[in-house]
Amino acid sequence: MCRLLGYVSNKTLNLQTVVGADLEDFIKLSNKHGDGWGLALVERGNGNSRVYRMPEPAKQSSKLKDLVSNEKSDGAILHLRWATPGMPIRTENTHPFVRGKYAFMHNGFISTAVDQLIPPDLFSSLEGDTDSEKYFLIALECMNRFGPLQGMIEGVRKIHSTCDYSSLNAMLLTPEEMIVVSRHRPERIPADEPHDYYEIRYRMTEGRVVAASTGWPQEGWTTLPNHSVTRIDRKTLAVSTHCVSLVE
Repeated sequence: MCRLLGYVSNKTLNLQTVVGADLEDFIKLSNKHGDGWGLALVERGNGNSRVYRMPEPAKQSSKLKDLVSNEKSDGAILHLRWATPGMPIRTENTHPFVRGKYAFMHNGFISTAVDQLIPPDLFSSLEGDTDSEKYFLIALECMNRFGPLQGMIEGVRKIHSTCDYSSLNAMLLTPEEMIVVSRHRPERIPADEPHDYYEIRYRMTEGRVVAASTGWPQEGWTTLPNHSVTRIDRKTLAVSTHCVSLVE
């Protein structure tokens, strides 16, 4: 299980400025979600990207401390990893995963049935072992046919119809949008975690939109409904939420 945080802005800013003083509380979530951290920055329009991933707790990382203060972008996603038992802790398994102009991260578990959904040409491109990277490749194949928003919806539908899973919560950052998937099974919340563990919330302030997992101060944030996919337009910062009907 993992923690997700992403933002888009109409200005080039560092993560500390975007999130504010509460960012420290988010990073402290690596006390439990401490199996690695990753930061991907994707520029609006041109799609130039930078990705940093390290298999160490975010709270202890001098590299991350430097990045959140000094690395600037108008869009970024940050991931704190809590590895599935038995899954190796190494850089290749650390989110976000980047392919071309897309950066992706996921929170949850998906069964090994996910393997059968990946086209052979994409399967050979896997860098690590995670179900999360496989989820990305399935969504990527759909996005190549339908575009980012509908592609993510189709990817969620494919996995839902074929695989056991706890959560398909995810964030995708492209040059034109940030897409947030809220799709989870509350009965699969990890032991000792609160009832809102899988919820994703967002906050709109002047010139920026931030979305994130729970567990840190989020007063005044809006909770995204379960079974939904939300798109934030990076040009206008307009937020549109689409309910995704799935047959159980």
